[in-house]
Amino acid sequence: MAQIIRTAKSGSSWGKNELKGYNIAVHSVDPSHFFHGLNPPIGHIDHAIRNAPPGYSHRNISDIADEYLSHLYLATTATTENFIDSFVVKTMELLGFRQRTLALSSHVIIPLAVAGDPGRAA
Repeated sequence: MAQIIRTAKSGSSWGKNELKGYNIAVHSVDPSHFFHGLNPPIGHIDHAIRNAPPGYSHRNISDIADEYLSHLYLATTATTENFIDSFVVKTMELLGFRQRTLALSSHVIIPLAVAGDPGRAA
């Protein structure tokens, strides 16, 4: 079997080769299993958030709805990964996925040693 070459790169740039090289398997799971059975109600969420298309903005919507829809617009139109990460955090906050022992963050640097070089980060 050929040797798989491991290189440091952003997680969003990984493909099948990197997953295989680092022995990572991806499996689909039911959302209730992933979120440990949490199934948040959405009735409290602003009507504009539940029904407006991405990029929608209007003077008569709440500040919360305007901010959330702005994040949705950037996540669906921008070309950089950080907008998607920020949108995921905003969505989890909106749905109430907060616990005292859990901090939501859109950016964490995890050191990744590649080819014996511990100075690289993913």
